[in-house]
Amino acid sequence: MRAEMLQRAYEGHLGVVKTLSRVREVIWWPRMSNAIRQMIRHCKTCMEFRPQQRKEPSQPSQLLQGPWDKVAIDLFELEKVQYLLSVDYCLGIANICSLSSSKAEIVISALKDIFVSWHQACGDK
Repeated sequence: MRAEMLQRAYEGHLGVVKTLSRVREVIWWPRMSNAIRQMIRHCKTCMEFRPQQRKEPSQPSQLLQGPWDKVAIDLFELEKVQYLLSVDYCLGIANICSLSSSKAEIVISALKDIFVSWHQACGDK
């Protein structure tokens, strides 16, 4: 009878969590969760249509010539304040500055300030 109950509960191929929730509403037996996991793990339909995480092709990284050759930039919000984060890959130096807004003009101005201050610190004029 357990096998029949499992099959009925899993007719929609809903996955482990939803199937467990569905079955627990009407029936229980020892190690029922394990039985459901095993059934789903060996379900041919689920194995065929399970979303697969695709492997991304390897890309060779370029050798960095110097500071600011490769920079990562992102915007984020913390406690309702906008910030701009920039990281220099070569030196591993992070710079965070608060912004009055995330409008393009404000972000561009902040980036210019970061680049100018970096070049001044390095003696590049």
